[in-house]
Amino acid sequence: MVVAPLQFNYTSNATNTVDYHSDWIYHVTLTHLKAGVQRYWYKIRVLVHAKETKNLRGRIPSRRSRAPLTRRTTTVVVETPEYSVWTPPKPGQPTTLALVGDLGQTVNSSKTVHHIYKATPNYHNPHNHRLVTQVLIAGDMSYADSDPQRWPSFFDRHEPLFRSTLLQVAVGNHEIECDTTTHLPFQPYEHYFRNPNRLGAARIEPISFDYQRTLWNHSCSAPSVFQGHYNYGNAFYTYVHGLARIVVLASYADTAVGSPQYEFLQTTLEQSQHERSTTTPWLIVSFHNPFYTTFKGHVNETQTVQMKAVVEDLLFQYQVNFVISGHDHAYLRTLPLYEGRVVDGAPIYLTLGAGGNREQHSDGYQHDEPEPWVAKRDISDYGYGHLHLPNATHAKFVWVRDGTTDLGILDEVWLPNQYSNDNVFSPSAMAA
Repeated sequence: MVVAPLQFNYTSNATNTVDYHSDWIYHVTLTHLKAGVQRYWYKIRVLVHAKETKNLRGRIPSRRSRAPLTRRTTTVVVETPEYSVWTPPKPGQPTTLALVGDLGQTVNSSKTVHHIYKATPNYHNPHNHRLVTQVLIAGDMSYADSDPQRWPSFFDRHEPLFRSTLLQVAVGNHEIECDTTTHLPFQPYEHYFRNPNRLGAARIEPISFDYQRTLWNHSCSAPSVFQGHYNYGNAFYTYVHGLARIVVLASYADTAVGSPQYEFLQTTLEQSQHERSTTTPWLIVSFHNPFYTTFKGHVNETQTVQMKAVVEDLLFQYQVNFVISGHDHAYLRTLPLYEGRVVDGAPIYLTLGAGGNREQHSDGYQHDEPEPWVAKRDISDYGYGHLHLPNATHAKFVWVRDGTTDLGILDEVWLPNQYSNDNVFSPSAMAA
């Protein structure tokens, strides 16, 4: 099923872009696919349909053929080579995710993406369940920053990975990109992506001129501190991937108690508890701005402080396992953490914003000595997080850094499922 093609017009004073018209963007729903890491082959064709009319000159038409003869013709204008894509594991099956943020379009970005690609079934024996079957980007993807030409170049640069591996995304500040004419934010992001299980059409409100003047450099291109009105659409959603229930939120949408995003999160976390003793024992939440940081640069930003004040209690109450963020261009793994204290059973926070973008690494650490809740931190290299969930009770997490070698590992650890301390899992979810 093809969703009606989308196109957006875009104007931005930040990049002297005037009335840019995007190409037509098609989102296609594929049906009748089977889960279970099955391989499907496909190609993309651009077809032109036309009507060809022939007049019956020199012939005596019958009563039925007095009108000109018309037939439909279809011409293949362009056709891609044959590609393949892998479906996700079934609920309850072992699961492996590649987690990254703040990717961009640099040499370092390409190294990170190449390492992820080498960890997918495209490169290895597909029956190895430690291979990546999905990429989750925790915001800040193309670093277009109001230059709309940099979105197509982003997809082109990383196409080998994106065309063969499932991709899910969260919105970051570099996706704000307000249109100068309409004052609407998030327009390229909302058009280029169609995240699963959308709750309805996007509801986005324009920002006011007075509010824009309060932003950094008076720009609504990619402000770190921003509070918008963005609900539904690609803002927040949830889905199941193998052994994990994954919830994606928007750091720049309202999360106050009673807001659509808050109600969605609370309902989803509550309903997920029924799945955790059977098929999806792991619960992962992702949003761009980290609640905890050991780095300089993004400290106590308004929208993050407000979101943390109401969301952290829900993450702790429902025993979320991992919280995945970006924003800081660095790597951080915390100990189980709640209200600034190490607490058994609390979520582990992973900051994975060292994807390789052009802004390079965070400026440094807030303190020379790590905070008591820091398990591992690094600002010396780029890379991605490799999360393997072989069963219901333990996860293996690896920080795979780009480094100067073919593949480097900076942090490697087995982590118990916090939820399993007080719950008994069914045998179906215990398969290694």
